Amino acid sequence: MAPEGYMVGVKGNEDLNRVFARAMPVPRGLFALRYLGADDERNPPRISVHVGPDVTGDVQLLFAPGSEDGVMRRPGDAVVVSSSGDAIIVVTIFVGEFALSDGVKLKIDQLDKVSGRDGELVRASSGQKKKSQDSSEEMPIYLSGHIQRRGDVSLPAGEWLGGRSSRQHIEGFAVHWPRRPMGVDIEYDCSVAGQGRMPEALTGGFVGTRARALSIEGVSLRLIGENAASYKLQAEAIFSDGSAVRSSALELVAAPRDPGASLVGLTVHVQKAAVESVKASATQVSETSVGGSVDHQLADSVPEMKDAGARNGVGLRSERVRVFRGARSFANRHAAE
Repeated sequence: MAPEGYMVGVKGNEDLNRVFARAMPVPRGLFALRYLGADDERNPPRISVHVGPDVTGDVQLLFAPGSEDGVMRRPGDAVVVSSSGDAIIVVTIFVGEFALSDGVKLKIDQLDKVSGRDGELVRASSGQKKKSQDSSEEMPIYLSGHIQRRGDVSLPAGEWLGGRSSRQHIEGFAVHWPRRPMGVDIEYDCSVAGQGRMPEALTGGFVGTRARALSIEGVSLRLIGENAASYKLQAEAIFSDGSAVRSSALELVAAPRDPGASLVGLTVHVQKAAVESVKASATQVSETSVGGSVDHQLADSVPEMKDAGARNGVGLRSERVRVFRGARSFANRHAAE
């Protein structure tokens, strides 16, 4: 039986002060070892892959173009393993100094046969009635952030950060999209009292402040990417003066009625757009891009997607991911982002 996947724990930055190694048995066949994700998205560990000792048969490792020294440096990287017999590959995880967690997800899939999961999908698709074109599929989006007098919070998918009746202002937040499809992302930023507009972030990035008693006075979120028109943004921001601002299909730009009012509630949902609404959404993107009145043009935003840790390789289908972690836990210095 081919191994189905592994998750390995680590902690990552430039100073490498911890190393973990895991042996993965590989039978005869063609496999893809994928770096699916890291618990600490800001500091993903680096992972090297080598052939183990006493290997029977020829084993070849093929890394992506541009990979240096056989190292997977961020989620989305992968290596193809070709083995002519039973073998062992050794996965070494290099951990840096400033990580929040030692979790890394790796998945190995056999490429030269149809998996049980693939077979189920084929049978299901052949026997399933075509879904109605106006149906929408909601994506799992969840929020984390820092709230006045509550500190760091992380919420289940679909729940409000703060809320309509909250009296504590939100000081900073992050948007998480764990199974984000390729070609679409959420870009967001905020304006902080006394600090002005903060730099933009993509999903997983934190905007705002922590534990500085500074409130958010404005917030914006937008869908970006070549497939953005295939999705609908459903977001709402609530401010301490009672004003509520809801998003359009692709963007939320929210500010309170009263100057100085602070953000106290935020919710973000994304749905797969109905087929008939995709053309209208695409028209909206075109009008926004050529109008020149929006600060963040779609064409300028898309290239930034490649810079974030979990930008590439999201949307991967996996049958099962096993979990391994290091023996030592890490202090939660910041909110999980």
